[in-house]
This record gives sequence, C-alpha cells and structure tokens, in this order.
Amino acid sequence: MDKNYNIDEIENFLNQEMSAEDLSSFKERLAQEDGLQEEVDFHATIVEGIKQSAELDFRALVQDTRKAMLQEENTAAKVVDLNQNSKSRVRSLGSSRIVAIAASLALLLVAAWWVFLSPMSPERAFASNFTTPKDVLSAEVASRLEETGFANNQAALQQLQEAMLTYQNDNFEQAQQQLDAFQAQYPNNEFAAQAAYYEALSAINTSDYETAQVKLLDLVDTPNFALQSDAKWYLALNSLHIGNIELAKTLLDSLQSDSKHGTAAQGLLRRLR
Repeated sequence: MDKNYNIDEIENFLNQEMSAEDLSSFKERLAQEDGLQEEVDFHATIVEGIKQSAELDFRALVQDTRKAMLQEENTAAKVVDLNQNSKSRVRSLGSSRIVAIAASLALLLVAAWWVFLSPMSPERAFASNFTTPKDVLSAEVASRLEETGFANNQAALQQLQEAMLTYQNDNFEQAQQQLDAFQAQYPNNEFAAQAAYYEALSAINTSDYETAQVKLLDLVDTPNFALQSDAKWYLALNSLHIGNIELAKTLLDSLQSDSKHGTAAQGLLRRLR
C-alpha cells in the first residue's frame, strides 16, 4: 500500500455514493490494479472497527480505570514499609495509566467517527449547522449616517437601521417585513443586497424557507456582493432543509476552498447521505 490512492474515491465506493458509470470503472480497476483492493479492504476494516467501537461504553471504562488508579495511588501513599519494591509499584501504576490512555484513545476514535465520518441526514445537517449570524450591517449604516453629503439618503438609512435593530433583537418576523419594505422602497440603495441577505436569514428563522431560497439564489448571482460566500453557505443549508440535495452539494462543493466556510463545507459533503 505504498501507492497514493484517492481516499475520497475509496470512501465513495464504500459508502455506495458513486454513479453507475464511476462504479463500473472502479470495479474494473479493482480487478486490474495491484494494491487497490488491499487499500479498499484496509479502509473498510478501519471504518468497521470504529463503528463497532461505538457500541462499547468506553467512557465507563475510562472512569473505572481512573478510579482504580486513584485508589492504587492512595494505597501506595499510605504504605510505610520502606522495604517495598518501589520499582514494582511504579510499574503497576504505569500499567494502569497505559490502560487509561488506551481507553481514552478508543473513546476519541469513537468521537471522530461520529463527528467526521458518520452519515448525516439533510435535516440533521441543516439543524446542526444553521446559526443566525451576527448583524454586521448596522455599523456600516451608522457610519454612512455620520458622513456628510448623504442628507438625501438619510431617511433610507434610518429605515434600514431600524430594521436591523429589530433583527438584532431576534424579532425575525418583523425584521423580515421591514427589510422587505426597505428593498421595495429603495431597490437601488447601496445596501439593498445586504438587506435581502438579512431578510433571507430572518425568513429561515420564521420557517419561511421558500422566501429565503428565492432571496439567496438572487444573492449568489449578484456580482461583487460582499457576503456572497455567506449567501452560498446559507443557501446550501436551506436547500438541504427543503430537499434540494443536489443544489446543496453543488454549493458546498464550490465552497470547499473558501477561507470561512471551506472546512465545514468539506465535512458536510463527506457526511451527507
């Protein structure tokens, strides 16, 4: 197994996530390519071992071992027999620690399986990853209000500021209405796209997923939109929730190299079933 193989390809094969064409091609390679079957078997064994480990209560094992260690150390501390073989005692304590460390590592392997490898339904993926982002627009609006030369735009900025205050207070139903009204009244405002973004997030929070989908689809196609990668991320999550899995996967794939959402996107792509 010295050759470097495509791990994602092997995982897709093991998880039965290949297209019919890719599956046929991979099976041909299994029959012809030296070492590939061995590599597949190796990964299958590792994954199966981790799955089976999840059935054991390693947490209890760690706790029991720790208790035994503490008892042994307390006993050793009370021993006053100077003729006791100290090396034997140290070896005994060392063995207990080794068992504890091994159990802890096993527990970490189980945790790694559930966090990084176990399949995840679209609904759970949405619920586990959606968090309402903080308001980063109000500061920009306040800055514009303080600048000179924007007197003719002051009413619009104040209306948007009020809407964002509503959003910050988690009154998402009212915030959605206010932000929608702002866009309708000031469609060419410099903050119209940002208002649409926060309206979409408010819509998700009020379970108005269809409105959120429409708004976010527009935003990911808006040139030079500062929050475009964020819009893609939330569009992917919203798409998962409404059952548009292929769109979600396409968006997550496009985010894999993104500095902010790349790691999360890669993890979701691996675990979606």
